[in-house]
Amino acid sequence: MGTKLQAASVFTKTLGAALARVITSRFKGDRAHPVYFKDVIFASMRTALGNSTIEADKAGIQQSTEQAYHAVVKQFGFEPNSVELNDGAKAHWMGNKRASKTLVYLHGGAYIMPANTSQLTWVHELMTTMNEGHKPGSDVSVVILEYYTTPAHRYPVQLQQAIALLRYLLETESRDPSSLFLLGDSAGGNLCLALLSHISHPHHSLPKLSVPSPLGGACLISPWVSFNTEEDAYYRNASSDAFDGRALGRWSHAFLGSPANSDYYSEPATAPPSWWEGFENIVSEVLIWAGGAEVLIDGIRAFAKRFKAGYKGGLSIVETPRAAHEEMIIDTMLGYKKKGVYQLEVENWVKAKL
Repeated sequence: MGTKLQAASVFTKTLGAALARVITSRFKGDRAHPVYFKDVIFASMRTALGNSTIEADKAGIQQSTEQAYHAVVKQFGFEPNSVELNDGAKAHWMGNKRASKTLVYLHGGAYIMPANTSQLTWVHELMTTMNEGHKPGSDVSVVILEYYTTPAHRYPVQLQQAIALLRYLLETESRDPSSLFLLGDSAGGNLCLALLSHISHPHHSLPKLSVPSPLGGACLISPWVSFNTEEDAYYRNASSDAFDGRALGRWSHAFLGSPANSDYYSEPATAPPSWWEGFENIVSEVLIWAGGAEVLIDGIRAFAKRFKAGYKGGLSIVETPRAAHEEMIIDTMLGYKKKGVYQLEVENWVKAKL
C-alpha cells in the first residue's frame, strides 16, 4: 500500500507541475527551456524523478538493454548479432561487424537504468548518417555494451565489463585500436573516461588492459563527471534541465555506495591535470559536448579545463547555449525529426574523425 500511495503522490505532483508550467513557462525567461513543449515536459520529468526512490526507479524499467536492442532490430530490420563477454557483460552489434570503423557505445542512464530504445534508435541513426555516401571500405558499425546496473552491482563492476568489451574487440576481433571510437552519453561518458583512465593507470582491483596504439577517438556527450550536487548550475539551471540534484544524488549513491568510494576513475572531475598527461597515447581525438542549460555543466567545465591542461591530443570542447542534458537523445525520445544544432555538432565531429 505504501508503494501505491507513493506512486499516487508522485503522479499527483508531476501532473500539478506540468499544469503549473503550462501557465508559468512564458514568464520564466532564460530560466526556462526555449522550446515551450520541452519546458513543460522537463518540469514533469524533474518532479517525477526528483520525488522518486531507487525502488521506484527500478520498478519503472520496462526493458533490459537486450530487449531494447531487439526492439530496435525489429524497427530497422537488421540481423541481430550478440556476443556474451566475460564478467557477465554482452555486446550487441549494429551494422557490418567487419566495418572499417566501429562506434563503441557505452550508454547512459545513471548506471541504474539499462539502455532504452530512444538511446539505441539515436545511435543507430548516427551510424546511418555516418554511412551515407561512404566510400567502399569506409563503413561504420556500432557495438553496444550491456553492463550490470546499480544498486545490485556497484562501481567498479561496470568498468570491469567495459574492459571486457574492449579486450574482446582488440584480442578476439583483432581490431586495430585506431578503428575504434568510444561513444558515451551521461553515465556512459563517465564510463568511457574510466576505461581510458584504467588503460593509463590500471585500477588496483581490475585486470590490466593495454592498447598497442591510440584508439581513434572518444565522443563524450553530457558526461557525468562530477557527483557534487551543490555546484551553482544545480540552482542556476534548476528550471531548464530534465532532472535535478535530488535524482542525481540518489543515483550517485546507488553507484558508489558511499562518497568515500569516489576516485579519479568514478568521478573524473576530481582528477588533476597530471592524471590526464599521456592520454594522447591512448586516444587520438576527444570531443566533450555539453548543454549550457544542464545542471551538470559546471562539473563538465571544470573537468574539461583540467583535461585540456594534461591531454595533448586533438580536443574539441563544444557547449551549446541553452541546450539541456543530452538533448539530442531526448529529442529522439520525444519524437523530434528535425536535427538540432547540438546533434549536428556531434555528427560533424564524428564524421570528421572517422
